[in-house]
Amino acid sequence: MSDTKPKPESRLCGRRLLVVEDDGEVLEFTAKVLERAGASVSRSRTAAEGIKSLGRESFDAAVIDWNLGTCSADALLAAVRGREGGLANRTVVMTGDFLNQGDERNVSRYGFRVLCKPFRPSTLVNTLEELLG
Repeated sequence: MSDTKPKPESRLCGRRLLVVEDDGEVLEFTAKVLERAGASVSRSRTAAEGIKSLGRESFDAAVIDWNLGTCSADALLAAVRGREGGLANRTVVMTGDFLNQGDERNVSRYGFRVLCKPFRPSTLVNTLEELLG
């Protein structure tokens, strides 16, 4: 886990992030990577929980798994697109399930950044830092 050490100047410091991932181990690992980079993380394991979090809180960025167990993240991503403030442009969709270019284009056409699993923790942090400017 040495790759998870934050850069002292991380642009994630003080940022509020939403992470939605149905796999508990991946959820905790992803959240811990982001917390080590200085972010405050709200965790959700389902699209419905993620939608509720969006209704209760404001987020600087989001990391959402494409395949949330028995469903895709379509409804959650629609809720993200509907948020004011451009959250869709600061959302990373992570997946290990893209089997064709069409799926990736479908997600990325809405402004979401796609990050294919497996990825290095530093890649996730760097991607979010880039999106947050």
